[in-house]
Amino acid sequence: MTVIRKATLSDLEVLCSLEKHCFEKKRFSEDHVRWLLENPDATSYVYYNEDGIVASIILMRLGMIGKVVSLGVAPGHRRRGIATELMALGESVMRDRGATSMHLEVGITNDTAIMLYESLGYEVVREMPRYYSWGEDALSMKKPM
Repeated sequence: MTVIRKATLSDLEVLCSLEKHCFEKKRFSEDHVRWLLENPDATSYVYYNEDGIVASIILMRLGMIGKVVSLGVAPGHRRRGIATELMALGESVMRDRGATSMHLEVGITNDTAIMLYESLGYEVVREMPRYYSWGEDALSMKKPM
């Protein structure tokens, strides 16, 4: 049985562990995850199944813009539609909060994520040189809602 539920501060340790398993370099610190969980403009959801919490999405509303801050699915649980399900939920939540478009950034070498986002209707807005702290370029992507 799978459940998607809103994340709470009690999920902090699990979310930080998921960040480590999902992202080699691109992970948030515990302080940043805590800040996002406590931020009234941010909303986080976890995907829970028989193996525990295996995926999460962190969203933020910035005026009329919904932003995907992070989307992570644990290795071993990928390519099962979990990311697509979380993205659909995220878009619905942000639309209900008044967002008219969704935005995200993705590493330029993350072909799998780029293909996912394009399949969901996101388009590249621009390339962002050295966007990440380790120097990797990113693509800024957008989808009207």
